[in-house]
Amino acid sequence: MGKTKLLLTIAACLCFLGIAIVGTCFAIGGFDYMSLANNQKSEEKIYTSDPSDIENIRVNAHNTSVEVIQTEDEEISIQYYESQNRKYSVSSQNHQLVLKQEYYKMFNIDFFSFSEIGTNITVKVPKNYKNRIEIETSNSSIYAEDIKSTNNLIFKTSNSKIELRGIVADDLTVTTSNGKITLFDVEGSSSVNAKTSNGKIELDNVKSEDIKLKSSNGSIVGSVVGNEDDYRINADTSNASNNLTNRYDGKYSLSAETSNARIDIDFTNPF
Repeated sequence: MGKTKLLLTIAACLCFLGIAIVGTCFAIGGFDYMSLANNQKSEEKIYTSDPSDIENIRVNAHNTSVEVIQTEDEEISIQYYESQNRKYSVSSQNHQLVLKQEYYKMFNIDFFSFSEIGTNITVKVPKNYKNRIEIETSNSSIYAEDIKSTNNLIFKTSNSKIELRGIVADDLTVTTSNGKITLFDVEGSSSVNAKTSNGKIELDNVKSEDIKLKSSNGSIVGSVVGNEDDYRINADTSNASNNLTNRYDGKYSLSAETSNARIDIDFTNPF
C-alpha cells in the first residue's frame, strides 16, 4: 500500500513538472496566452427574414444549444455567434430559412476558459408564422416556448435535454438520447411523438389524438388531456410500476414504453 502511494505521488509530480516545462517553452518561444484567449471571443450575428415568404425554418447545428421563442416583432430573426472555431451559413431561398453550422473545432486549448462565451442560437418567431420548424443539434439542449403552428414541428438533439412549453403543432416530433424530455401544455392536433433513451419523459397537459412516448431506463410521468376511456392504450415497462391498463378500443391512441422505470400518467380536462 505504501509503495503504491509513493508511485502515485511520483507520477503526480512528474505530470506537474511536465506541464511546467511545456509552459516555460511556450513562454520562451513568445507564445501569447492572452491572444489565444481573445481568439475565442464570439461575434454576435443576427439574420432577419420576412415570414410571408417562409414555409420552413430549419436550424442544423452541433454542440450548440438552441432556443425557439415567440416574438412581438413582425420578422423572423435568428441570433447566433461565430468565432474562429465556429462558422455558419444562413440563407433564405425556395421558401426556406436555413441556418447551417459549417465548421466546428471540437478540441481547443484555452487556458482562460473552457468554453466560448455566447455560442447559443436563438430563433424568434412572430405570432403570425404558422409554418414548419425543424431544429437539430447535438450534445446540447433545445428549448421552445409559445410557438403556435398549423404545420409540423421537429426538435432533435443527442446527449441533452429538450424542453417544450406552450407548443401547438399539427405533428410534433421530439427526439433525443441520454436526456430528459419535458412537454408542458403541448398540443399536436394530429400527433405527439417523444422518444429518448436513458432519460425521463415528463408531461403536463399534453393533448393529441395520437400520443407516442418511448424511453429506456427513464420514467414516463405526468398528465394527458382527455378521458382515459377514449384512448386505446399500449403501456409497457419492466422492473417498475405501471398505472395504465392496456385497452384495445377508443377513438384516440396512447403508447407509453420504457424499461427499468415507472409509468405514471393521469388524464385531466377531457376534450
